[in-house]
Amino acid sequence: MHVIGSVIYHYPVLDSTNACAGRLLSQIRPKPGTIIIAGFQTSGRGQINKGWHSAPGLNLCLSCIIYPDIRPQDQFQISAAVSLAVRDTVLALITHRNVTIKWPNDIYVNDKKIAGILIQNSIQGNKITNCVAGIGLNVNETEFPVELPNPTSLKLESTDTLYRDDPKTVDDSPIPDIKLDLKAVQERLIENLRLRLDISSSNVLQLHEDYQAALYRRNILSSFRLPQKDTIQSGTIEKVDDVGRLTIRWQNGHIVSYQHREIEYVL
Repeated sequence: MHVIGSVIYHYPVLDSTNACAGRLLSQIRPKPGTIIIAGFQTSGRGQINKGWHSAPGLNLCLSCIIYPDIRPQDQFQISAAVSLAVRDTVLALITHRNVTIKWPNDIYVNDKKIAGILIQNSIQGNKITNCVAGIGLNVNETEFPVELPNPTSLKLESTDTLYRDDPKTVDDSPIPDIKLDLKAVQERLIENLRLRLDISSSNVLQLHEDYQAALYRRNILSSFRLPQKDTIQSGTIEKVDDVGRLTIRWQNGHIVSYQHREIEYVL
């Protein structure tokens, strides 16, 4: 059983929680499941070194230190488990929304991004010695930089749900000002991380099945950019394979699997 959150370091400001976890690992061997939380990150990172925007005190920015007993070729298990844990958390709080995992590990509500995940593994020989799973979950933020194409938050989705689903509201009614409890969201996420990491250790088949079922735009004809060819093509996501490659059936019938950065969604 994974013990997650028995040790929690909470900082008002950090460069990034993943960087802090890396420094900690270079000095000591933290307890498995150690959590590092920042109220604000000055250099938060997403995939491919993209910045992660989060206003001070409004969102959840944390990293979890894991010592997975798996081979490097099986590292996608950790990504899948963490992605599903974040999705489980979002689903529990906005139950009337379509919450999916945009490969490899962004969490989407309909076509808007609510969370991002950055997994950093340390590998020695044929073993992953440690893993830092960084999670940024938009909770109470309602205003985002214009350069972010499609962000959303738990607060935006929650107030929108209440506003739209309440038959008593009219078009000019004010949207309720709801603020979610960051500590409660944090506790739910930590519990979901424990549950999903336990499944990754005991039932990998179930983990992969759950991930496939949660895939964003699976079995829907979509457009993708192939950076190496500088082309945009249409195809359908069939699955993500055991090593984490996205498998596309192109319109010409060819089925091809791609590593991260070899293909991009066109939204």
